[in-house]
Amino acid sequence: MRYEEALRIAEERDRSLRKTFDRFDIDGSGTIDMEELLALMDDMGLLRDLKSDPVDFASQMFARFDVNDDGVLDFEEFKQFHNAAKDDAAGRQSVAKGGGPVVARTVSGLSAEQQAARRKVAEEKARKKALEADRIRKENAALKARLKARAEAGGADQKSLDAEYEAARRELAKQRAETKAREAARIEAENAALKQRIGHVSAATENHLSGAHEVARMQAEKERLANQAAEKQRLLEHAQQLAERTAAAQAVTVNQLSAEENSMRQQAAKQAAEARDARLTAEREAERAMKAKLNSIGAATVNALSPEEEELRRQTAARIEAQNQAKAQAIAEQNLQMSQRLGSAQSMNPK
Repeated sequence: MRYEEALRIAEERDRSLRKTFDRFDIDGSGTIDMEELLALMDDMGLLRDLKSDPVDFASQMFARFDVNDDGVLDFEEFKQFHNAAKDDAAGRQSVAKGGGPVVARTVSGLSAEQQAARRKVAEEKARKKALEADRIRKENAALKARLKARAEAGGADQKSLDAEYEAARRELAKQRAETKAREAARIEAENAALKQRIGHVSAATENHLSGAHEVARMQAEKERLANQAAEKQRLLEHAQQLAERTAAAQAVTVNQLSAEENSMRQQAAKQAAEARDARLTAEREAERAMKAKLNSIGAATVNALSPEEEELRRQTAARIEAQNQAKAQAIAEQNLQMSQRLGSAQSMNPK
């Protein structure tokens, strides 16, 4: 075949493909929706000769050509898709320009596991698109069958049948495009609202904690308060043991205690009660703080305290910790003094 003849055939093929492509370019954007491709191939008669399952073939092609995940093909990409279908029908494995699939274009720095996970996500998305494309193909085929049956019953010619089918097909495609556009707008609005809500919580800085980290921090704070309460409870129990020893000492009664000792006993009982109240209050405050924080961060958003708020929280926690330790130390010292006094009283007043 001469070069001029081969060039003429190639140009004629491109014009035929362009005409078919333009039929499915509903909005005149120069692209077609990938989900329309199986219906387009069915109209061209390409699916009849495929060696591969149509859904499997479409999944592979979508993963290969929809690199930027925009869900559309331009005319040049469509020609590659068309050539791949021809190769599959002839039993040849098609390879895209550039040496094959380009799903993982930017994998530098990714581990083997991350690359495998990335490929799996791309394959799942391509499979989902292919299943939707096959559904649309079957929908168009059913539409054509209904119109053909009605036309045969009414004696309509093939030309009017084709025109009616094309109008109905374009209307369905238009409705699908409008539905997809509304869904995209809804998602965009939700994302914008989510970003605005995140911005209202606090400005994003590298010092901010994620919601999960904040929950962990609150849990650690709660555990610290629980440990502190346990220590106070131990001191309280020690004070109660001293009180029991006092009651058991037959020669030592409340009347024999000096005014100073009686005051110390009352003070120890008061401090034990305060320790119990402080423990309950701390637990309630920790619980309220955690609930308030979780409510403020919403549903799995990246929020946290500002550096100034975090520093204030640490200072407040340190001050409360120091106060609680001082109280615990005072109770321990008073218990020790009372124990020594009781020991001295018992040695002076044996049973």
